[in-house]
Amino acid sequence: MADKRIISISQTIKLRELARIINLQSIELINFLVANGINATPNDLIDFETASLVAEEYNLELRLIEQLDQDRPSKQTNTIPQTLESRPPIVVIMGHVDHGKTTLLDYIRSARVAASESGGITQHISSYQIGEADNKITFIDTPGHEAFGALRAHGARLTDIVILVVAADDGVKPQTKEVIELVKSNKLPLIVAINKIDKPSVDSSKVKQELSEQGIIAEDWGGDTPMLDISAKTGQGIDQLLELIHLVNQLNPAQADYKIHGEGIVLESELATGQGPLATILVRHGNFKIGDYIVSGKSWGKIRSITGTDGQSLKQALPSMPVILSGLKDIPEFAKWIEVVPNQKAAKSWLEQTSKDFDITKLATTEVVDFKKALQKQNRPELRLLIKADSQGSLIAIEDSILRLASPDVDIVIVDQGIGPINETDIRKSSSSEALLIGFHSKFSSPMIKLAKQLDIEYKTYTIIYELIEDIEQLVKELSPDREKQEVAKLQVKGVFYTKSGRVVTGGEVVEGTITPNLELRIYRDDQMVGEGKLLSIQVGPDPVEKAEAGQECGLAIQSETKTEIGDQIIFLK
Repeated sequence: MADKRIISISQTIKLRELARIINLQSIELINFLVANGINATPNDLIDFETASLVAEEYNLELRLIEQLDQDRPSKQTNTIPQTLESRPPIVVIMGHVDHGKTTLLDYIRSARVAASESGGITQHISSYQIGEADNKITFIDTPGHEAFGALRAHGARLTDIVILVVAADDGVKPQTKEVIELVKSNKLPLIVAINKIDKPSVDSSKVKQELSEQGIIAEDWGGDTPMLDISAKTGQGIDQLLELIHLVNQLNPAQADYKIHGEGIVLESELATGQGPLATILVRHGNFKIGDYIVSGKSWGKIRSITGTDGQSLKQALPSMPVILSGLKDIPEFAKWIEVVPNQKAAKSWLEQTSKDFDITKLATTEVVDFKKALQKQNRPELRLLIKADSQGSLIAIEDSILRLASPDVDIVIVDQGIGPINETDIRKSSSSEALLIGFHSKFSSPMIKLAKQLDIEYKTYTIIYELIEDIEQLVKELSPDREKQEVAKLQVKGVFYTKSGRVVTGGEVVEGTITPNLELRIYRDDQMVGEGKLLSIQVGPDPVEKAEAGQECGLAIQSETKTEIGDQIIFLK
């Protein structure tokens, strides 16, 4: 047997991360654990012992490492910081969707951009620094929608102080409870901002009562959590909130070593037209300067530009500053450590070492292939997806949310994923793998749309994540074998124009209901069902259409192994 590959992990690891390390889909790993009596979701933390059970199955050996800085590119570049100086505190704003986090931050920045996010919710981590000289504060705004749990957890990892925003007219909600758990598990200083206090008939004592039931007791109720009534809309209480942040920071001052090479964390990354890979980072120690060589995960490069989150060009970035760097050769991974190295040789050396440490292409794949075949033998329906997003953070949030929708009856397989515009490779891969192509804030040019239609691939584009999730959830329900299908339309076949293995182009008259693409169908001949399939597209006259109603004649492109004949009846189901 081949030598076992050694992989170092911490005492706990997210199921999704473990799946990536061993080159599995998260759903495959979930099914393996279920078969061994362990229930888990992609975002669940599994302990070292459970991970070891998986490792044994795939001929891997796990070793424990310390959680702190486990993904730092180089241990020899900087020693542990010794010369510590004060730095601006990093404050993360968290809370349930629509409780006013972004409006609060906008008021503090005196910038009205809250409405610019699709659907009125923040869909990326946003970061800004305010103040002058010794009174600077770095704010990080994290998304409130439940799909962005991974981003909120990442924000908690970075922060010195958490501001939990709770709407006075809405109280404690699911994401509020999630933030409280993050604060408790990370032992973070907490300030509660009870927002929307300007609304008539609101009572902040009701919020304090609900928070006390979660173990968060206000100072004026005898607890140790400072709480303030504020209005992000009118500015009431905002000055007091800023003073309170400085006071909390004085009790446990934020510090950093300014003299070492720059070290930071990747907050977000994207592929920008005309600029290449961009990384939004938060500097933890040292400084980043134009011309510095940097490494992060499997990416390296030379800093071409440093831009503040206010759009201003900078020559260097110091601790607690959120900045955007250009010059990396590849898109760095979300949440990875990023670090300055002495020169190009050191950067390339790190990349070579990283490739050796994390190369998963040579893992023993026999077990993986057999496992996939075993899943296929269960004859479960499979929803295949190819996902493109505008940033790493969005991609992770989408993947986590989608894989959580898998059921015992329906498998979800993400055949590929990436960042940037939808391109020809994505379209052809979607066609060859019969996967639904999903774009989230990804550019989809007219030539690419034309190619997608030529290849008859299904595609959907979104700007709001919860609409994407709702659609996928509906598709999973429709694929579930125990769901009773409802007849929605009927068509009488009047012509057959083209038949090929797996594809049929036919025409006829809609005699009942309304037909739309993607409906399931059954073909009847002399009152006997002779085949089934799926409706791919509809055409009325020379034009493609999204629906055809009773009384209309139309042409249909059908995915089916059964050839239609004149006189057949097609029943459409949903």
